[in-house]
Parts: sequence; structure tokens; C-alpha cells
Amino acid sequence: GDVCDTESEKKKAIQKVLTGTEHNFEQKISKALSCVSQYYLPADLSPGQFVHNMLIESDNDCDYIRYAKDIKAVSDSHEWLDKIIERSGENEAVALSKIIDIAAKHLSWQQYIKPIEEWLSDKKKQLIHTTKI
Repeated sequence: GDVCDTESEKKKAIQKVLTGTEHNFEQKISKALSCVSQYYLPADLSPGQFVHNMLIESDNDCDYIRYAKDIKAVSDSHEWLDKIIERSGENEAVALSKIIDIAAKHLSWQQYIKPIEEWLSDKKKQLIHTTKI
């Protein structure tokens, strides 16, 4: 999502792992591309940094917000959330759930998740249609 964010970058990444010379090779690439979706991210932000930004912009005054506000820089983009999780002392799944609960109240959240919601909605319709046939 934050590494291959254009259609051509995604296609190149897929072509590195899907190889072949058969007649339907391009069809396989297209099918693989249709299975890839991503969150909407502003340019030059990793998902972790974007969620971190949502946390520090929150009016909520909980421990997770304070942990996020203490983080000013990281050496790896995953550390934006990893450091919050580590500091919380919670199990990773529990901490991430709490982080997402807070971030989901941010005004940018709906736009952030919209592409995934649309993709899931389309997949649901396809499955419902397929099971009715």
C-alpha cells in the first residue's frame, strides 16, 4: 500500500512473482491486480505514520494518545505504532484494537478506509451473486 501505490508499480511487483509464457498470462496478472486493494494514504506517509497522526490530532486524553505524542521520530515506518504498542504493555492485538478505535473517530478515517470498504462491498456482491446461481 505505501510501497507500490500506483497501478503500474503493483503490476511490476506481481510480475516479479507470477511468471509464465502461457496464452492467458496477462489474464492472470489482471486477476491478481483485481485482488489488490489499499487504504487511501496521503503522499509520503506510511500507514503507521498516518494512523499515528490521527492519534496525536485526537482530543481524547488516554494513555495511547500520550504515548503517540511522545514519539517524534522513528527509524522504521512500522515503529510509529510499534512503539505505542510496546509502551502500552498490552498484547499487540489488544493494543492495535484500541489504537484503531481511537483513530476511527478521526475525520480522515472514512476517507482512509473507503477504498477497502468499496473493494469488500464489491467482493460481497460477487459472492452473493455466485451463491445464487
